[in-house]
Amino acid sequence: MRLLVFILLFTATALHAQVAEFTLLDTSTKQPISNVEVYYANSLNGTITNEEGKAKIALENDTLTLSHIGYVTKKIFTDKTFAKATIYLNSQEIQLDEVVLYNFDLKKKVKYVLDNYFKLYDTKAKILECTYREKMIRNDTLRRLYQIQLDWWSKNYVYQPKELLNKNVQIHLKNTDYSKISNLEDGTNSAFFKPAFIFQYLHLNSYLVFLYNAKNIQIKKVEKDKEHTIVTFDYDIISNKEIIQFANSVIYFDNTTNAIKRIAFTQKPINGGGVSEKKKIPYKTINNKGTWELTFTSYNNKLLFSSFTAKMSCMFQYQNKQDYVNIEQSFLRTGVTKGQIKKNDRIDVEKPFFEYVTPHKQGEAKFLLTKEEQDFINQ
Repeated sequence: MRLLVFILLFTATALHAQVAEFTLLDTSTKQPISNVEVYYANSLNGTITNEEGKAKIALENDTLTLSHIGYVTKKIFTDKTFAKATIYLNSQEIQLDEVVLYNFDLKKKVKYVLDNYFKLYDTKAKILECTYREKMIRNDTLRRLYQIQLDWWSKNYVYQPKELLNKNVQIHLKNTDYSKISNLEDGTNSAFFKPAFIFQYLHLNSYLVFLYNAKNIQIKKVEKDKEHTIVTFDYDIISNKEIIQFANSVIYFDNTTNAIKRIAFTQKPINGGGVSEKKKIPYKTINNKGTWELTFTSYNNKLLFSSFTAKMSCMFQYQNKQDYVNIEQSFLRTGVTKGQIKKNDRIDVEKPFFEYVTPHKQGEAKFLLTKEEQDFINQ
C-alpha cells in the first residue's frame, strides 16, 4: 500500500452574464456547508461550494442538483432569470442500527463490491473533464494556490499497481484559471503529495483491496438513512513490516445496490522523513496525518467518479528549522466527453502539476475563493 507520503523539492473576479451564485447553509445551524456538489442532471456540468458555502455556476435551462453526504439532496430548476440565492439544506435523519453493529461484516460487503465492480460502476473508456485545485499553507500563511482545468482519461478507471504511472493515468492540462505560487526554493514551499499516492486513490479499487486485506477492523457504528448505510470503523494495515493505523474512516453504502458512493480514509499521525528531491536536504516529518475521500454520483444507471480530496498536515524539520504545513488537493468532475487524449497533449504525471503552471495568474475561479484566498491571488 502506498501510504500518505510527501516529496520536498527544495483578481478580483467579475461575474459574466447568466451566471448564478449560491450560498448553501445548514437549516438548523445556519452555518455554511463546504464541498456541496452542485451540478446539472443532463450535462453534468458542475461546481462545488467553498469554505464559506458559496458557489457559482453558468446557468442552464435544467434541474440543478445540490448534493452533500449527510444532507437531503435538493433539486431546483434554473433558467436565465435565476441570479443569486441563499439555499438551506436539511440534515438526513439517521438511525443507529444496534443490531448490525456487532455483526456487520465489512469485508463481506467490500468483497461484494469487488466482485461486481463492473456492474456497479461505469468503467468505459472516456474523458472525464475535471477542475483541479491545490492549496498549500505554511506556518499559517498561504504559499501556493491554483486551479486548473484538465482532462483525465483511463481505459477502465481501474488502478493497476504493477503498471507505470504514466500508463495508468493520462492527463491533459488545458488551462489555468488562477494561480499564485510563492518561491519554491524557499524552505518547504515545494512540499506536495507524491503523485503515485494521489492517482492511486483516484481509483476505488485501491481502497477496496486495502480494506479486504486490512487487519483488526473494528466497527464503531453503523447508521442508516433513506439512501445509505453508513459505516464508521478503525483498521490497521501492515506496510514494510510497519503497522499503520486508521481511525474513524467512513463508507457510505447505497441501500439499493450495495455499491459504495463515498469512502473516506483517516490516517493516524505517524513520523517519517526523507531527502529533498532537488537539493538533497534531509528532513523529518512529525505528526504526519491526513484524510482522503472519494465520491461517486449516478451516471447511465451506474456510478461514476465525482470528486476526490486529499488533505495533509505535518511538521517538517530540516536544517535546524521547522515548518508546519497543510496541503489540500482536490479533483471535481465537471463534464464527460468521448475520445482520448493525444500523446502530445499528455503531461508527465510523475511530476507535480505546479511545475506546469504559471506562477502568478489572475483569472476566473470555477470554485469561488474565500476573501483570504482572493487577497493572496491579487498580491
